[in-house]
Amino acid sequence: MNRKKLRAVGLVLGLIVVALFFFGPKALIRVAYGDDGKPKVVPLHTKIFDLTYDEWAARWWQWLLPIPPNTPAPTLDTTGAECDLGQSGPVWFLAGTSSDTSGGHAFTRSCTIPTGKYIFFPIINIVDDWPCPPAFNFNPDPGRSLEDFLVADADKITKNVSVLEVDVDGSVVNHPFKYRATSPLVGFTADPGWVFNDPCVTGTPQVGVADGYWIMLRPLSVGPHTLHFRGVNGSFETEVTYHLTIAP
Repeated sequence: MNRKKLRAVGLVLGLIVVALFFFGPKALIRVAYGDDGKPKVVPLHTKIFDLTYDEWAARWWQWLLPIPPNTPAPTLDTTGAECDLGQSGPVWFLAGTSSDTSGGHAFTRSCTIPTGKYIFFPIINIVDDWPCPPAFNFNPDPGRSLEDFLVADADKITKNVSVLEVDVDGSVVNHPFKYRATSPLVGFTADPGWVFNDPCVTGTPQVGVADGYWIMLRPLSVGPHTLHFRGVNGSFETEVTYHLTIAP
């Protein structure tokens, strides 16, 4: 090995030692696992099956809200037994927890997912829906579009998120605050049972805007995987550990 190569190797080793000294072992994890490395996170502005993160966020709510909450719905499921409810197509949806935290904010779930599926989930999210009961006086001012009104109202809530954590098989997702997505105005029909969680739910066709922080994972390899995510917004905290099995 010539002197130039030896200097290069020495420089790399020196940087590793400095990183370990100042930042500890996590420094190496952050070097080894970038935003588009391990875990296999799809970059925010990449389309998957011709849909953006914003549009997948809308699809996620269209998947969840028609499911009766007493099923239990995926956000209320404490074991993962219902993780296959309503699943179809090339993207598999996973859920966090609901604001109904009777039984705690942190759940551990087991879920089997067919191979080849992308995996999409919110770290923490909301849907700002309309119309609401007249007593709420929740309407846009004259001349303001409904979409702009709902986006601004959702932002008042989402901008207060203070904690986001995601890791897959022990690998940390860097910079989770980069993965915010806000959907365009979207139509949905929620099961009326969701009124316990959202007083604006009517059980009839409505519109809304999805907002929050979301992650799209490329298909994982066949076998076991562990996914963990956590989000905090004021007094609301959501945390889930998924033991995933990717089935051949």
